[in-house]
Amino acid sequence: MSPLRKITQVEPGSAIPAHNLLIFILFLNMKITVVMKGKKKVIKIGDKSKVIDVIKKIKLNPETVIVKRGQEILLETDDLKPNDKIEFIKIVSGG
Repeated sequence: MSPLRKITQVEPGSAIPAHNLLIFILFLNMKITVVMKGKKKVIKIGDKSKVIDVIKKIKLNPETVIVKRGQEILLETDDLKPNDKIEFIKIVSGG
């Protein structure tokens, strides 16, 4: 049985062992580094987060940025991994 399953099956009012709680907390959060305009910022996101989740978290319009990890262009639906470093590049258009 996974640690998450053990935690979710705890009866109301009963104690959760500290080591299970720590696993639960680590399971829900991962850190990634976001780079925009040359500035780095570390943010916490859920473990199953996608690129669109970060775009929404930092309040950007997804139609105005390109997101890349290393030399790879990412789609809004791409999964993120712990300790990813992603860069947002603003799209500029005009006539």
